[in-house]
Amino acid sequence: MNQPLNHVQGQALAVLKVVATNSPSLLKVLKWLLVLVSLTGTAVLRRLLVIWFKAWRSPLRALPGPKSKSWFLGNFDLRFDPENALPHEQWISEYGTTFSYAGLLNKPRIMTVDVRALNYILKHGENYQKPEPLRYHLSKILGEGLLLVEGRKHKQQRRVMNPAFTPAHIRSLSPIFLQKSTELCDVLLRLCSSTQSTRVDALEWVSCATLDITGLAGFGYHFNSMTSSSDELNVAFQTIFRGALKPTIMAMLQSFISPLRVIKMQRDKKFADARTVMKRIGARLVQERKLALSEGTSEDDVEKDREYGKDLLSLLVKANMTDPEGSSMSDEDVQDQIATFIVAGHETSSAGIAWCLHCLSSNVEAQERLRGEIFHLGTNSPDVEQIKSLKYLDYVVREGLRLYPPIPSTSRVAMKDDIIPLSNGTGIRCVRKTWPDFNSLITYSMGSIRIAEGDGVFIPIFTLNTDKRVWGKDAQEFKPERWENVPTGAQALPGVWGNIMSFLGGSRACIGYHFATLEIKYIIFALIRNFEIAPALPAHMIQRKSGVVLRPCVKGEDDGRPQMPLLIQPVVLPPVLPPVCP
Repeated sequence: MNQPLNHVQGQALAVLKVVATNSPSLLKVLKWLLVLVSLTGTAVLRRLLVIWFKAWRSPLRALPGPKSKSWFLGNFDLRFDPENALPHEQWISEYGTTFSYAGLLNKPRIMTVDVRALNYILKHGENYQKPEPLRYHLSKILGEGLLLVEGRKHKQQRRVMNPAFTPAHIRSLSPIFLQKSTELCDVLLRLCSSTQSTRVDALEWVSCATLDITGLAGFGYHFNSMTSSSDELNVAFQTIFRGALKPTIMAMLQSFISPLRVIKMQRDKKFADARTVMKRIGARLVQERKLALSEGTSEDDVEKDREYGKDLLSLLVKANMTDPEGSSMSDEDVQDQIATFIVAGHETSSAGIAWCLHCLSSNVEAQERLRGEIFHLGTNSPDVEQIKSLKYLDYVVREGLRLYPPIPSTSRVAMKDDIIPLSNGTGIRCVRKTWPDFNSLITYSMGSIRIAEGDGVFIPIFTLNTDKRVWGKDAQEFKPERWENVPTGAQALPGVWGNIMSFLGGSRACIGYHFATLEIKYIIFALIRNFEIAPALPAHMIQRKSGVVLRPCVKGEDDGRPQMPLLIQPVVLPPVLPPVCP
């Protein structure tokens, strides 16, 4: 057995002698390379041992929960299961409202749908922050934008950005929503047949509309994506975002083990090139705003000029120029908000609209009732007050975002040892092996959870929004009428909007939920007023694709491309008006 090995070793030594004789410098490089590999391997092993040791000592191990499926993935792979809410529901029925399960590298995490625990976690955002591996992964898309920064920097950025997301300011952006919604309908009308229904990918076209809205309202940028797909900034962003949705084993390891980040893969080069484009365009946009504002642009001129007055970027630059040493952000931080706003204002909204259309296409009665309410309004160019007066439209949007939250889940990590309170009467029955006889078990009850620094928290937004104990047996059915009488249990959820968790709550609640909900309402208003929509495929063929954003795809298609195929046909005559929603 030793002869082949000795032979190989002998050949390797012979090669090294030749290298040392003919190229001493190359030998030095090889030696340093071996040292680097050895140090990296040692750092990786040390990191893994620290993770596993903390996991072994975690108090979360005392909680009930499912067994780990893998020493490496734990139960982490279920996050990428298109129907990942199903095991969550099964776990809740088996282990209760709060339990522990294994994350990546078997790090312990708690999952909870306990209202008191959720309120506590979201209220104490400084103690429960986004995990560093997640921030590293998403920073390749967003940089150091509002969604990823923590602590003092998050408070600073949010304070500067708050004025751009007040209801009054969002109201001033409504002409953009109306303009792009109308343009979307015009494009789809040109695609339609005059005699039969036409199949379209609703997600693709809605994504174009929301991208155009995001560009204009966010930073005065014209994507014109409904007429062209070759915009440089759009191509760069899609390169990064689509790549980040397909995590590799190496990418996951790099997220948890920082020494491995020195290894650059082929997609890292693509990401770097795309980020260079985004930074260059972002820097140009910031400088344009600075120049426009420093040249003495009056308030009247700013109000008349949408591109240099009302968009988010203009407000941020103006705030920096007004208070350069106070609560201002650096130019780099301002630029990072561009990518953040593209994700938050474009990808999430387009997914939410596509899912709402999917629900309406399968519920003819709801679609006709909504169309009747829209025609009853008597205008195709509504202002904000008229849009807000449409109660059934509000119910449809709430119900669609309840069933299909654009962000299906979120994670947190404890920054220090803590105790999380549970709802009264919700004790957890736990079983613990006793020392020294590990075959002996004791059972005890817990009214709160002890969590250690570094332990994870998983908040299943999708599961919370469809919990049958809150919403009833029909919790997973699309019924806009349920919003006429909101269930008592839903009123206790800590969501910032609509008694649902789709925009989260607490200090990390979505800053742009006013923007998103108004944008969604304008686009659905325009589409339902102009088109009858129907499913292009059986309902079971449309599958949820979990990732950064919950997007639809067609079951069985190998490429897994996000899409929402629907049949559309222009509305020829106004419908018979049903009773107006009270």
